[in-house]
Amino acid sequence: MCPAAVNTKTQVNGFVDTAFKDIATRLSSGAPGVNLTAQDAYGIMHLCPFDTVAKEAISPFCSLFSEEDFEIYEYAGDLEKFYNTGYRSQSPHN
Repeated sequence: MCPAAVNTKTQVNGFVDTAFKDIATRLSSGAPGVNLTAQDAYGIMHLCPFDTVAKEAISPFCSLFSEEDFEIYEYAGDLEKFYNTGYRSQSPHN
């Protein structure tokens, strides 16, 4: 609630909207009648690590994504951490 706190949504959402667009298109093509957005694909990708940890076995959700997809996902997480709790969050020029 601090007015000086950084809002990561602008940076992360901008990246996700661009980088996850092709992933969303690919996932949608496997589900006729579904039109996933980049944000939807990003959300679905969160299920892989969440379900894997919960069940202590690799989740079937993980097979929906390629190694390159996971690199994109990792970078989105890096952006979120950088702007939320990293060096950028401490910048007086937010």
